[in-house]
Amino acid sequence: MTSTENAVAQRQGTKRAVTDSSTEDTEDDEAHELLQAAKRARVCDAARAKRRRAQQQRAQRPFRCPVCLETLSGTILECGECAHVFCEACLRECLKRQQRCPMCRRDPAPLRRNRPVERLVASLPEACPFLDMGCWAVLTRATASAHALACDFASFTCAYCTHDGRRRDHNDHACPGHEPSLPPSTTPAHLTDPPAQNTVL
Repeated sequence: MTSTENAVAQRQGTKRAVTDSSTEDTEDDEAHELLQAAKRARVCDAARAKRRRAQQQRAQRPFRCPVCLETLSGTILECGECAHVFCEACLRECLKRQQRCPMCRRDPAPLRRNRPVERLVASLPEACPFLDMGCWAVLTRATASAHALACDFASFTCAYCTHDGRRRDHNDHACPGHEPSLPPSTTPAHLTDPPAQNTVL
């Protein structure tokens, strides 16, 4: 091979190396962009979840029990003297120690159940317990508990394998236990019963 041919081969090799290098750089850049996009999405979701919880706290703040300092829950009782409202469990516990209202320090009798406040509390906004897992359902305190039991973003453990994840991803993973099978109760009779013998008269 002449020196000219050697020079041409070297240039071609250099060109291929540069092309391969640029291709790898492009792939690296694309992977980096995807990672950055995923990171930005997580940050946005976290900020959105934080705003949702802040809105929930602002809406529920006027309905806090003076004893437990949590949002009123269950049966809500009202002091007969000062009309302050309490969780029934909290107020009953206070009255066991002394027969005085925790707020006005007077005898709270007669205690009254405050149903209008109960309805207001039931209609307050409540975030799904699995908000951080991606559930953005718009709920109230009256519907949050039932929703949590069936939420697609709840944690799920497969009964047939070691898969752990969200309930909505249940059908996305494959394991032998998910193969459909015919329950015994639905097996056709002609597949289980022995053939009847012909009787000659």
